[in-house]
Amino acid sequence: LPVVTQVTPGSAADREGLRAGDVILEANGVAEPTSAQVVDVARSATLLLRIKRGESYRYAALKK
Repeated sequence: LPVVTQVTPGSAADREGLRAGDVILEANGVAEPTSAQVVDVARSATLLLRIKRGESYRYAALKK
């Protein structure tokens, strides 16, 4: 599963609270996506991610 390695300050990911180390469990309905799939769906206007951070889970909606 893809892991967030870096979050650019001021980016949509930063504004939505993503952090390095977050594990992406789902991207726009694609369960257990590959890194390439995350990049592909990120090209859409909105990216809905389900992430795992430690033992907690959350959703993040990123808009361009």
